[in-house]
Amino acid sequence: MSQDTDSPQKKADDDFLRFANKVSDLCRYIGLGLPVATYAIITDDSASFKELVNESQFVLITIAMLGALAVTLDYLNYLLGLLAAKDAKNGAGALSSKGKKIYRLAEVTFYIKQVPAIIGSITLVAVLIKYLYG
Repeated sequence: MSQDTDSPQKKADDDFLRFANKVSDLCRYIGLGLPVATYAIITDDSASFKELVNESQFVLITIAMLGALAVTLDYLNYLLGLLAAKDAKNGAGALSSKGKKIYRLAEVTFYIKQVPAIIGSITLVAVLIKYLYG
């Protein structure tokens, strides 16, 4: 093995990519799961969930919308990344001024997409805990 392969910088870069990919995957899964969980609760015919829906319908719909927003931001993140990569490819690996702006937007959407996923999942757990134990 070459020294570059074993270097601390290479390991840090590999770890960063692995964790960034995992965060994106989990954000997408949470974003897809929130509307599904909300739909299951709202459409359930049991009397126990009917009371929860009557008390918290607005919050449940907001949770579903947060999931949809997380997925939309995830898509936008990948779309902007694709456009930045295309710009770099056309510029022989160097980003143009426009490409740098697109890349920065891709970075911003990476962090922003996590907010609705986290808020939505914590809110869903809080609503269920409050209903079950409150």
